[in-house]
Amino acid sequence: MRRSAFVAVTTGALVAGPRAARAANAGAPFDGRTRIPVVRARAAGRDLVLAFDTGSPQSRLSQQAAGTLGLGGALAGVTVAGTDLRAHPAVAGDLGKWNALAGFALDGVLGYEAFRDRVVTLDYRTGRLTFPDALPDGETTTITWLRYDDRSPQLVTFGDVTVDGFPAVAQLDTMMSKTAVIFETKLPDLAIDNDLRAPSYEYAGEVLRPGRIGSVRLGTTTLAASFHVYSADARAHVPATEISLIAGVALFARRALTLDFPGSRLIVS
Repeated sequence: MRRSAFVAVTTGALVAGPRAARAANAGAPFDGRTRIPVVRARAAGRDLVLAFDTGSPQSRLSQQAAGTLGLGGALAGVTVAGTDLRAHPAVAGDLGKWNALAGFALDGVLGYEAFRDRVVTLDYRTGRLTFPDALPDGETTTITWLRYDDRSPQLVTFGDVTVDGFPAVAQLDTMMSKTAVIFETKLPDLAIDNDLRAPSYEYAGEVLRPGRIGSVRLGTTTLAASFHVYSADARAHVPATEISLIAGVALFARRALTLDFPGSRLIVS
């Protein structure tokens, strides 16, 4: 039995995961203008357009939204899909980078601390964010909470990943619409074919070259086969930890991705 499967079995009996008050509702639909998870929320009687960024623990609001809500270092009273989110750290500031990723102006970005006490499903098949009443069946692995470097916050990272058979550790980036970024120096024996037809891609300030690989698997589940990736060499901002792959939302395009934050489990179904 794989370690992640053992964790799921042993902890599942002890930690069933928190249940949202309205877990059976239809959830919050993703904004159809972008591939990244952007949903409508409500706070202080105002409608907000918020993205979900697993790359940051704290939330971030535009200056206008922060002023309207009276933000004072913590974001509270936000409701998504009829469910109240916990109060958590937040700052006000420029959303230029996130707006560019979404393709339109956002009111803010929800960091993962907003969901620390909940189980949340990003269903890319139906385009909805939901709070499931029970953990779904699927390929299960442990969220390992690695850092990118010494100054990085803990990140949503997970193992049990193989890239063309080579073991890898992935970071989940819900704000990246592409399939994956692979750090060549972490997987030196991996063959990445050039793909001259695909456009280049800028990630973390570096222009990455497009390529093609055979497959990425999570445990026994093939997430994608014969697909485009972006290759980062030694000139890129290479993680100081074991992270060797950044998993974008396109890797889960035909699947539902459940993040059990209290149990530190990631489930792909």
